[in-house]
Order: sequence, then C-alpha cells, then structure tokens
Amino acid sequence: MQTGRKAQELWSHRSVFILALLGSSAGLGNIWKFPYLTGEQGGGTFILVYLFCVLLVGVPIMMAEVLLGRRTRSNPVQSMQILSQEAGASPRWVWAGWLAVLTGVLIFSFYAVVAAWIFHYIFSLSAGLLVDVGAEQASDFFAAMLNAPESLLISHSIFMLVVLLILGAGVRRGLDRAIRYLMPLLLLLLFILLVYAYNSGYFAQAYHYLFAFHPDRIDAGMFIAALSHAFFTLSLGMGVVMTYGAYLSRKESIGQTVACVGVLDTVLGLLVGMVVITVVFAAQMEPASGPGLLFITLPVAFGQMHAGQVLCVIFFLLVGFAAVTSVISLLEPATALLEQSFALPRPVAACVSVGALGC
Repeated sequence: MQTGRKAQELWSHRSVFILALLGSSAGLGNIWKFPYLTGEQGGGTFILVYLFCVLLVGVPIMMAEVLLGRRTRSNPVQSMQILSQEAGASPRWVWAGWLAVLTGVLIFSFYAVVAAWIFHYIFSLSAGLLVDVGAEQASDFFAAMLNAPESLLISHSIFMLVVLLILGAGVRRGLDRAIRYLMPLLLLLLFILLVYAYNSGYFAQAYHYLFAFHPDRIDAGMFIAALSHAFFTLSLGMGVVMTYGAYLSRKESIGQTVACVGVLDTVLGLLVGMVVITVVFAAQMEPASGPGLLFITLPVAFGQMHAGQVLCVIFFLLVGFAAVTSVISLLEPATALLEQSFALPRPVAACVSVGALGC
C-alpha cells in the first residue's frame, strides 16, 4: 500500500464543502427519526439538549476530523498511517482509519437498500399507483414491494448508477458539481413543502409538538438519545468528514466552517420535522418513526391533502436527493482509499467500491 500521496483536487469553494457535509448529514436520520424523537423525548427540552451535544461534543469532533484530513490530504487509513509515523506512535493507529471506512461501508449497505425503496416509490407515485390509499393499502403495497425484490432491481440499479457516475468523475467534476446542483434542489423542494405545510392549518400544532418544553422528561436517556443522534447526523466516526476535509483549502477557517455545518444541520432537521409532523397531523394520524413513517404513514397523509400526489412525489424526490448525497459521502472514503493507497484510477476505484459494495 502506497503512502504519502496527496489529494490533487479541492472543493471549488467553502460553501460547497459546507453543502457537502450538510448533504451527508441530511439523510434518513433527519427525515424519519428526528421529528418523532424530538416529540417523544420532550420537544423543546430535547432540542436544547441536542444543541448542547452538537455544539459541545459534535462540532469539536468534526473540527478534529476536518483538521486531520486537511493536514494529510489523504483518506482515513492513510491519514492515520501518516500521522502515527510523524508522531512516532504505534502503527496500530491505522486500524482506526480502517474502522472508520468500514463503518461508512456498513451504513452504506443499509442506505443502498432503503434508497432502492425510495426510488421505487418515486416511480410508483409518479405513475399514480399510490393515489388516495388508506393505511391498510399503503401497508400492503410496502409489504408487496419487500416480498418481490426483483421489482426493486431497476430502481436499485438506477440509484447505484447515479452514485457511480458522481464518484467516478472525481472531486471537482463529480462530488463538487453534484453537490452544487443536488443540495439547492433539495432545499428548494423543502421550501415548497414548508410553505404548503404552513398554509395547511396544522402548522401551529406541529410547532407545539416539536418545541413545547417538558423539563420533567430530562433524564439520562434523553442525553444518550441526543448524543447518539448528533453523532449519526453529523457523520462522525465514518471517515466522511476526514475525507471531505482532505479536499478543503488551507486558507479556509475550520472553526467557522464546521460551526456553520452544525447550525445548518440542526435547522434543516427542524424544518423537515415541521413538514413531516404537519402533514401527519393534517391527516389526523399519529406521528411515527422509521420505515413505517416514510413508506406508510406519509403516503396516506399526503393522499388526504389537496394536490397530495404531487406533494408526495416532491417529498420523495427530496428524500431521494438526500439519499444520493448521503451515499456518495459514505462511499467516498472507500473510493479515496482505493485511489490513493492502491494507485487505482478514479473511475476504476469508483467501480470497485460501488460494484463490490453495492451488489
């Protein structure tokens, strides 16, 4: 394995780096877990605890990861190898880099399956297959999809092809360009849904659900839930932040940049939560979490609203964009490892990482 090779490509601008990290964090955790978790754990009280964890724990760790990546201009494995050699430390520190890459790969294996479901729903909703359905019909549709994996082959293949094309094009022509288009589109779709939710008549009820203070619920469980979600949503310990940091210009302030990511990620999660909870309350349904919320509750809830089919397609497009930006971040450490440490051309490294891990 080669060592000491420096990354040749950098992000075109600091804003792209911020959007890249935001795209990595704006995934399923913010969509199908954070709104329900906030409401169940104490609303505004949980949000304060979560902000405490993000600002005092998450942001400093993210700063450290960005600093390590930018210092070495390498993937996590090579970064730990270079730094341990320079410090005269144990060479076994390299296993921390391998563990980070492996963590991203394992999370990707979950994301790739759910992404295929999301793309399948986008196609099905666009074709009018989930119009004005009830909870039982939506549940049956989801179960039928899971029991017929061959029907997911096309959606899975399309998703993996998109990821392959982005990763294979490199940092500037692939990741940078994709982030500059996908993230503004994601934010635009979120804005459209937020405006509709605000005019639905249930926005105030959703606001109370998410932000009402319940100090009596503060306990160790709340702190653990907030801290674990902060680690997950900020993509900490997965090699993502370290790898993306390797492409950041040395003239940029790490502290200001990372703090901006932490704040924007929290704001994005809360805005998504307002949309999701408002739609659920407008349909007179109970908030839920996990696949049941995304693939059963929300299609039913959107179906009961004016222009619900269009709005549901927009929502799943938003989730689809979030899945793409999350997955390319999860696979970038493995792709960079193959490219930098094993001297594989970028397209070949992307094919190996996507082909070997996505099949």
